[in-house]
Amino acid sequence: MARTMVESGFKQILDGLVKNPSDKALWSQIASIMKDTDRKTFITCLQQNMMVLKEFISLLESDPRFVADFKITLQEMDALEPFISNLKNLEMLMSSRSKSEPAPSSGATTSQPAPREANPTRSPALADIDSDLDDILGNASIDESKDGSNSIEHELAEITESDKILRQKNEKAYLDLVQAAKTKIYSYSDQDIDDVIDAYKKALAIKADNAADWYYLAQAYLKRAQKRAGVFSYSFEGHYKDLTDFYESRNATKRAVQLDPQDKTYWEQLTMIYDVMNKKPLALFCAKKTLEMQISQEKRLSDAGLASTSSIQGAASAILKQKVETLQNEAGIEIDPFDEEAVDAWENQVRKEKIQKGTPLDHLELYQEALDAYNNGDMESTKNFLAKATKLKPDFFEAWILIAEVKTQAAMQTQDKELQNIEFIDVNRCLDRAIEIMPDSIEPYKIYAKEYEFLDSRDNYIRVLDKIIELEPDNWEYRKKVADVNFEKGLNFHIYGDATQADKFLRKAIDLYPYDPNPWTWLGKNHILRGQLDDAIKALKESLRLDEGNAGAREGLIEAHLLLATQHERDRKYDEALQNIDAVLLLDPENEKASAARAQIIDDYCDMGYDALESGGGGGKDLSLARDQFQKALSIIPDHPFALAGIARIEMLEGHVDKAIDAYTRALEGWTNLIVEFSDEFVLQLAMQVMKELVARTPAMENILDDAANHLKSYLDSFMNFVPFMHADRIHIGHVYKEMMQFFFDLATMAAGAGSKSAQAVLDAFDAAALPAHFTPVKDWKGTRGTTDQDIARSRVLVLKDLKFFLERLFNMFLIKADSTNINNSIVFINFLRQELSFTIKEIYDALDSLENGQSVIKVFDQLASYMYVASTRIRTADASITKVSKAIISIQPHPTADVQAVITKEQKLVFMSKNLQPVDSAIFTGKATRIKPSDAQWSPDGRKLLLSESKGEKRSIKALLQHGNQLMMVDMSNDPMLDPNIDAFSLDPSALEQQFVTIDLDQNAIATGWKDDSTFQVLLKSGVLMRWTRRGGELEQRSSRLPIGENDVVAASPNQELLAVFSTEKKTLTYFNIRTDQVFRFALPMDVGFRPISVKWDNASTATHFLARNGDGSYVIGFAASDGTIKLPLAFDEKDLREDVFEVIVAGQHAFYLLRAGKKFFVSEASKSMWMEFPIEVDLAALLDKGILNMQWTSVKELRFYMDDAIVRLDLSPKMKQMISDRISFLERFPRQTFADKASWLKEMRDVLS
Repeated sequence: MARTMVESGFKQILDGLVKNPSDKALWSQIASIMKDTDRKTFITCLQQNMMVLKEFISLLESDPRFVADFKITLQEMDALEPFISNLKNLEMLMSSRSKSEPAPSSGATTSQPAPREANPTRSPALADIDSDLDDILGNASIDESKDGSNSIEHELAEITESDKILRQKNEKAYLDLVQAAKTKIYSYSDQDIDDVIDAYKKALAIKADNAADWYYLAQAYLKRAQKRAGVFSYSFEGHYKDLTDFYESRNATKRAVQLDPQDKTYWEQLTMIYDVMNKKPLALFCAKKTLEMQISQEKRLSDAGLASTSSIQGAASAILKQKVETLQNEAGIEIDPFDEEAVDAWENQVRKEKIQKGTPLDHLELYQEALDAYNNGDMESTKNFLAKATKLKPDFFEAWILIAEVKTQAAMQTQDKELQNIEFIDVNRCLDRAIEIMPDSIEPYKIYAKEYEFLDSRDNYIRVLDKIIELEPDNWEYRKKVADVNFEKGLNFHIYGDATQADKFLRKAIDLYPYDPNPWTWLGKNHILRGQLDDAIKALKESLRLDEGNAGAREGLIEAHLLLATQHERDRKYDEALQNIDAVLLLDPENEKASAARAQIIDDYCDMGYDALESGGGGGKDLSLARDQFQKALSIIPDHPFALAGIARIEMLEGHVDKAIDAYTRALEGWTNLIVEFSDEFVLQLAMQVMKELVARTPAMENILDDAANHLKSYLDSFMNFVPFMHADRIHIGHVYKEMMQFFFDLATMAAGAGSKSAQAVLDAFDAAALPAHFTPVKDWKGTRGTTDQDIARSRVLVLKDLKFFLERLFNMFLIKADSTNINNSIVFINFLRQELSFTIKEIYDALDSLENGQSVIKVFDQLASYMYVASTRIRTADASITKVSKAIISIQPHPTADVQAVITKEQKLVFMSKNLQPVDSAIFTGKATRIKPSDAQWSPDGRKLLLSESKGEKRSIKALLQHGNQLMMVDMSNDPMLDPNIDAFSLDPSALEQQFVTIDLDQNAIATGWKDDSTFQVLLKSGVLMRWTRRGGELEQRSSRLPIGENDVVAASPNQELLAVFSTEKKTLTYFNIRTDQVFRFALPMDVGFRPISVKWDNASTATHFLARNGDGSYVIGFAASDGTIKLPLAFDEKDLREDVFEVIVAGQHAFYLLRAGKKFFVSEASKSMWMEFPIEVDLAALLDKGILNMQWTSVKELRFYMDDAIVRLDLSPKMKQMISDRISFLERFPRQTFADKASWLKEMRDVLS
């Protein structure tokens, strides 16, 4: 028995839908409970009930995803297609909506995958009927109203009447088609048979619920099959049979049975067809069904007393029984033809048996085998079966499509480009053949689209997609693909700023597929780019409707609302602005910009309210306008503190003291609770101002201000604990704290002078009850600062103790929020207390003694005793001594006793000058006797000899090799009149003069040169070899030794020519070599990782070595080797612009001074024992710094020399340094602490040294 029975629950819901198709709840229930066995009943119900089908299509149009709920298959959509065509007028009315994804129509066939055929030739007799049918099925439309503004609602209201008219036209066309078919139904003419099939197919497209029509259509197909193919037999090579009509006859008969399963005629014909097609098990089932009905009919006739008829019927049943027996013997089993799973299993088994026996398969069986092989991944077998199928039936559309699909997959999987090209050529051949067979099908173009997408052939891909949409305008899968192409174009235009083109393509994408949220999102963003904010909001809302989780649409909608709110706020359209702000907060409750915009509107209302209070009429205030603005602010936030404070002032002006106090108290409560939002200085100033106004206007009533005073105290406490008053090393809101202290002074004055109990009540709340009495003697706080009147001085200290609430929080804010570890901040803070709050330093310490956090603050302030930075000073041209010189000088070596200096010029020539830089002539060294270019000159201890050294770079040319290299020259100047005026220059023997020169060639550069004693000179070479020469009579004795000096060690010789200092990073040591006594002293270095020496210098007294080095973290250190054999590192600092080539040392008394340069600024650092001080010095000598310095020497604390091309500039730094020291001493002496006094004494000693 055909499986058409359904569960009672499903049938009950389905009957309910027939009665009320618009019941959404019933549709949801159907989708949730429908089983596979119910699907045929559901499809039949849609085919037989136009209003149910119309509502079903409407649901699909509203959202294509509805298809997924019902799991509609392509075969089911094929079955519904003729009936959907009857609703074309409704589709045109709903053209702005969309439907689900229907498959190509296959005429009147059912869901059986039979091959399609080309349309047969139409008889001229059907031309008129076809014309009418086109009007009904293809061209029906509803005209728009004259103004073109027909609404969907109006059109839907006319659907019932339109349905009635359409049904009448359809009924007439149906009857005409059936009548035309019946006139030829018994004809055996080929053309008449074709006309009958064509007419019934069209009639069934209009009305598909008449079983007789399907029966006659099946007979016509069977008649044509018998004429064309004869009997149903296998095709074989050379003998082609088209068996398609047999399958079409079978399908039509099955449909008749489904519509009227109690008519044995239909079962009998179905038996005959299955028997003809050699499908014996199916024929057996149908024969039994026919026999069952025949026996039932005979029983009814017998019961009715129709004996003659009964005998005839008995003969019929006998024949049927014999048929059943015959089929039973042939088949052995029976299969319900409506049990698709059983039929598929049996047919699959039959095909396998035929293949094993070598029996030929027909084209459909070959196609089914090809499908099985394809699903199993056997592509070669698939192609073989399809090749045979297309050979048997060259116009086998489905076979050509499957061949193209298989070859497409093969082409896409191969890496061989040549083979890939061959495969795609075969694909195109198959697809062209399929298009030739069925030009209106989209299937070939879908494979073309896949091919062109893979090959990235964009133009062809778009062309094929357009063709698919042309053939099937309602194919949503491919409308989506075309929409994606347009969306991509629109997105690219948007990104590159072409908003016009972006709008064009984004709209195309939406028109093609309005269910994708992305084009809506970017259309909205494009509208934002064009400033079309209302349109942007509409588009972005639609995107969110389609996808509630679309973050991009949500962000865009927020942006559009914010921009629109900003426009309205700027135009003072606050209501419209607030609507957009509320829309943003609905999307993002934590949105800071929206909250800020709303706060700005509230601030605008409050500003207008306060402006009205200050500038209005009527007693100086337009209270009505002001109140209106404040009320608008309160309508947004009912407890907004600023608005409440404004209301409080209005109530005061109108004499409503109680209301004023209530509003003010609520404002203070709001400010305190929302201190993070209301932490600006204006809030604090307003709070104190309103309180003073309340105190001035409140009558002398006890406790009336207690609550308000306590709330003010809470707010001030929150403000001073939360709001930092220092940023970096600057006071941020110092004037507010100054006003706060003045607020207490004003209350004290009001309480003392006018006897205000209200003022006294407020002071009592702050534990400052005695303030009026203590402040009265002072009166002028700033004017009495530093007073010599002891009574007033004592009163000032008492006042500070009365301000305990204020001062404790002020100092606590400094300790916690102002980085009190930074000494600069301490200095800034103390200066603020002295200059802005008019405290003396002694008063600060007196007040700190009475505060809980006082001792902690004192410890911080005590650090100032070790703080030795001072403000920079500027040295100008007037402070410098400039001496013009005829030759550029790079170094000067003064004679130990005589007024003579050995001077090396920029051209590396040796000349002699007096101390005032006047030229002095030497009778011995004239410069003509030697070609040496000295880089260094050293006088012997007795001053009678001069040692010159020359160091050159590595030789690179033949010319350079012919010249002398590194040289050492000793000149004996004992008989030079320049040094001894008693010697007559003319009495000197010229031949003896040549013996005064001793020249020594060196094979490498000299690191240091000097004298061991008056007769022995020495040189330290780069390799570490120390060479010594002693002149005894006319002979020169030489000795050498090696010192342990590494390649990267830094070496320096002491000014007295006695000691060599070697700084070794590798060995982490500083070593002294006494080159006179050959003694060695070694110091351990406390070096970090990455520690690098930069410069090593002896001080002017030759007492210690000082070095500049850099740590691995980039910071610098200055250290020296102390006399006790340890290394001291008194200075550590960061300076990103430090010039590492400038490092000079001077020792004066117990003080060591270091000169460094950072950019165009010089600074002197002093270090001795555990104390140090830094002197920033800005040298305002543009010409000096711009032209460049050849060399620099710091000869004493009073003279710093800069060697220029045409001058020597001398600077005396001591006056500026002494002034800095005096300023620091003055600062330290203000502090009543011993540590400050000790530091001041040390600075006085340093100042004396500089003097």
